[in-house]
Amino acid sequence: MRIKPGDPARIESWGGDVTLDAKVTRIEPYGVFVEFMPGREGLVHISQLSDHRVEKPEDEVSMGDEIMIMVTDAPNDGKVRLSRQAVLEGWT
Repeated sequence: MRIKPGDPARIESWGGDVTLDAKVTRIEPYGVFVEFMPGREGLVHISQLSDHRVEKPEDEVSMGDEIMIMVTDAPNDGKVRLSRQAVLEGWT
């Protein structure tokens, strides 16, 4: 399921495997932070940035890039699991 801006903000109600566009807001050695909804950020771990091994996040993305990500898990504790690898590999 693809979510567009303005859809319900309760990610937990979407279930898993939701794809959305996100903007890279911060780059760290262990991954990148993206804003995937207005005011809502999350981490895409370096292991989930691509469909191949990534040495440095900067090798894949730059600040301000728009990337498509998948919400692979959204438990009720407010944390979300985000993956770009899932989109690139066509996970469902």
